[in-house]
Amino acid sequence: MARRFLFLVTVFLLAVFLTKCVRAVKGEASFNGRLRGDKVVRVLNNMNDFGRLRISSRGGLTSTSLQAAQIIQLKKINIVIKKYCISGCAEKILPAASKVSFIDDPIIGFHQNILSSRYAVKSYAGDYNKYCNWLYARETEQLYSSSGHNVLFWQETMKRLKPEFSFDYAPKKCPKTKYVFENQLWLPASDQLSELLGLKFSGSVCADDFEKCKKKVDRSWGVGTRIVIGDEIYISKGHWTDKVVVFLIAGLSGGYK
Repeated sequence: MARRFLFLVTVFLLAVFLTKCVRAVKGEASFNGRLRGDKVVRVLNNMNDFGRLRISSRGGLTSTSLQAAQIIQLKKINIVIKKYCISGCAEKILPAASKVSFIDDPIIGFHQNILSSRYAVKSYAGDYNKYCNWLYARETEQLYSSSGHNVLFWQETMKRLKPEFSFDYAPKKCPKTKYVFENQLWLPASDQLSELLGLKFSGSVCADDFEKCKKKVDRSWGVGTRIVIGDEIYISKGHWTDKVVVFLIAGLSGGYK
């Protein structure tokens, strides 16, 4: 009896989780999570043309992000962001959208991508570039060009993040780019998204209000994380739970008398 009850509870919780993570009904769908695997692709394939996708994502794999972006562009899907859209979500999903709507000043964040990696390898890795096919870089450029966005927007990101490059080498293989950033993430303001990226949208974003955005950054990133909000650097104070953990650790180690 107890085992059956436990099984039913597990099934119920799994159903709730999947419903929350991926929910699609014809012309409208929602997706919350990483752009990995085929979940977001299945959601998009089940949508009608000119549908609306509500998405919150911190990014994921370049391959999945590009595949999702191609479906969004083909079906002329509208994108709605309420919480956050970071990395592959911001770099691939937003430029692919027919229309973009921001609700409640979401966090829109950019960091390194396949175009900055290609630049690093071509500039600093010497002959190893000949082992790279850069297919995803070309697909990303095609996405931006076909949708009327700035193909060189990644350079604006690198100016603000200030990376140093190094590489993992293997014989006759494309080297893997490793980054060390002075600043971890760039949250552009609305005017930067419009003027530098060429993005058309309705609503406003987190970086439009520096003071309010700082609080969202504190809740989203750990103590000491350097985030560029608009063009101002902010160092996260961390979520209050981080401070409690630090206090407890210090207390246990005798740091507080």
